[in-house]
Amino acid sequence: MLHPLLKTVSLAGLCTLAAGCADTANAPDASVTASLSAPQAQTDAAPADPAGAQPAPSAADEPRAVPETAAAMGQTKDPWRGANRGLFVANRWIDRNLLDPVAGAYNTVLPELVRNRIANVFDLLTEPLNLAHNILQGEPERAGRVLGRIVLNATVGLGGMFDVASQNGVPEADEDFGQTLAVWGVPSGPYVVLPFFGPSTLRGAFGLGSDILLDPVQIGIDSRFGIRGADLRWVNTGLGIGNAIDTRARYDEQVDQIFEIDDIDRGYTLMRSGYLQSRCFAITNNALDAGCDPEGEDLFDQTLDEMRQRPNGLR
Repeated sequence: MLHPLLKTVSLAGLCTLAAGCADTANAPDASVTASLSAPQAQTDAAPADPAGAQPAPSAADEPRAVPETAAAMGQTKDPWRGANRGLFVANRWIDRNLLDPVAGAYNTVLPELVRNRIANVFDLLTEPLNLAHNILQGEPERAGRVLGRIVLNATVGLGGMFDVASQNGVPEADEDFGQTLAVWGVPSGPYVVLPFFGPSTLRGAFGLGSDILLDPVQIGIDSRFGIRGADLRWVNTGLGIGNAIDTRARYDEQVDQIFEIDDIDRGYTLMRSGYLQSRCFAITNNALDAGCDPEGEDLFDQTLDEMRQRPNGLR
């Protein structure tokens, strides 16, 4: 559904850190590790609606074992660090000069109630992909849950404006093709930073491109809904722009925490480690004993070691 050039840096990478980037700019190593390592669980669900009921609690997903171990995911190589760092700087410039001002204006002009309705609609539009990937991963329970979410939110939720499913104990089951490839045993490959899209791996980059091209909503719109002579392709572009703005605005403060770090190398390594650890949790369904947790062979060890080896150390 998202236009390739408009699914911006905040969508593919930065928002994976939204579980907690607070105080990363000035925090000591322990608090940085703790704040970035928390599994996302339901934090990326539809924003809480101040005018409505809070989502009912639900049982967590069963942890999922995948062929690639968490340790291997955490040791993802960064052979193209020079190019990746340059793209990180470029993406930061784009964010500071384009996305951040637009997101700030969006949050200022629109009341939270309206923003939540918009966010929920965009969340509903991602559910067909979630359904497809849960099926491809052999997760019938989660696939059924996604199908239930689509039906509930599209009908009772008035076209997705209200996340009725979450409020009634039917949580999200977000998946993407990168996670599906991981379940199928495809290794992550080297770490890469994509222009506009942000942090990824070779596996994740291939998955992202596939999701964009094969998104059922985008295909449905491109097919013109069977209306002869009606060209509705512009709708995809509009939805892509709107989704990019909405997602960046949702996590405005968290994204700023990373991009406002003056030390480029520190910001780069924190984003890389935070992304890899977040992906580890997503792929293993937030399995705290999978090795993603900082309690043991944590994925931040490499980051902290790199910082300590720099002339100014941790600061």
